[in-house]
This record gives sequence, C-alpha cells and structure tokens, in this order.
Amino acid sequence: MLRPCAAVLVMLLAFTVQAQTKADSPEAVVAGLYARVQQLRSEPMQDVTVSSQVADLLGPALSKAVAAQEVYESACAAVALPGDKGHMLDQSVFLDAPDGPETVEVGPARIAGNAAWVPVTLHYIGGEPARYQVLLQQQNAQWRILDIRWSAGSSLV
Repeated sequence: MLRPCAAVLVMLLAFTVQAQTKADSPEAVVAGLYARVQQLRSEPMQDVTVSSQVADLLGPALSKAVAAQEVYESACAAVALPGDKGHMLDQSVFLDAPDGPETVEVGPARIAGNAAWVPVTLHYIGGEPARYQVLLQQQNAQWRILDIRWSAGSSLV
C-alpha cells in the first residue's frame, strides 16, 4: 500500500506524463496512437475499446467515427451465429491488415499554421508496406488527429 505522500507523487507523475503527451509534436501524437493501438492488439483487455484508449489523441469527428464502428461491430457480433464472424471488418481501423505491423515508421511532419501532415509507413512481415498520411490540427495547444488517408486515396473519415 502506498503512503499518502507517495500516492500523491504517483498521481502528479501520471498527470505530468499525460500533460506532456498533449503538448507533444505531431509526430509524437501519431507515434502514440500507433503504440496504443498495437498494445491493445497484443494485450486485449475485457471491456476496453480502442476508441476509449485513443480519444485524447483524436479530433471529435474521428473519435465519433471510431466509436460508431465499434458499436456496429458489437451489434453485429451480438446477432451472429456462434462461430460466425459478426462483421466484415476484422482488423483495426488504424491498421491495414488483420495482423498488426511488425514496425511502424513515423516520418517528419509538414506543418502549416495549425495543421500538420505526418507520413506513416506500416511494415508487415512478407508484405508490401502500407503508407498513410495522418492529418492533425493543433487545438488548444494540443495536436489532434483529424483523419488518416491511405495511399489509394481513401480516408478514415
């Protein structure tokens, strides 16, 4: 059990780490997104959604879109027959394949005013790399992800 002073110190450190993440560069926000998504894929937790774990990194429209996709997947799974796949999407909306990438490469941001584009390359074992462009906007001194665009021209939002 932590002593009261130690508990306060732990809470202050956690708040400081969270505050630092909010003021980070666009590259750090994008790297943080993919790190969280990868961690959730490798260590699934009961009743924990991806949208709840990355909401602080996303803009409102993208956050709502990701949460809506999770609701859709849950509804489909609830009515599916045992052993059947309940929905067509069997991968993270942030990744390009059902299995996560071996590595994620975040490139340098192109910043113009309060907007930034960050290139991301996902490297898969035995496959071609998937290349994305992540659009961010600085909102109240915090970079937030607004959209992800794939090399084929489509986007997440």
